Amino acid sequence: MAVAEDDARRNLMAKLDSAKAKLDEILEVKSKLVMENKKVKQDIE
Repeated sequence: MAVAEDDARRNLMAKLDSAKAKLDEILEVKSKLVMENKKVKQDIE
C-alpha cells in the first residue's frame, strides 16, 4: 500500500506544481494586460 500512496502523493505534487506554473503564467499575462491598459488610457488622455 505504501507504494500506491507514494505514487498518489507524487502525482498530486506534480499536479500542484503544474497548477502553480499555470497560475504564475496567468498572473504574468494579467500584469502585462494591466500595464498595456494603463498605457492605452494615458494615450487617450
